[in-house]
Amino acid sequence: MKKAYFKNIVGIGDLYHVKSYYKYDCFDCIFTCEDAQNQLYLCILTSVGTKVENYSVFRTTPQLLNEYAMRRVSPLYMAKMGDGWVYDITDDANGVNHSIQTTVDCSMLSNSLVSNCLLP
Repeated sequence: MKKAYFKNIVGIGDLYHVKSYYKYDCFDCIFTCEDAQNQLYLCILTSVGTKVENYSVFRTTPQLLNEYAMRRVSPLYMAKMGDGWVYDITDDANGVNHSIQTTVDCSMLSNSLVSNCLLP
């Protein structure tokens, strides 16, 4: 049985680490996880404090992940094309996960703005 990277995430359940794409020091900064139904999620470390780490997590597909890796789409575009939920996860010093499920309203953004908003 795989060990959960994030536990008891609201609306998802447990998430299991699949692959790290960018690491800094001992932190996975950009990585993928999957849930018990093998749905793929992109996880981005958004901040690191003394005793907490914060992540933004959203559902994606292998095709969108490939487009992201080739710098053709942004995380914002991926969130828009996903199921519409973004999960803000805080991992505290004791390894306890706290999560908030929020929606992303990208309807006011044009497709060109969203797709051209790439990370540096």
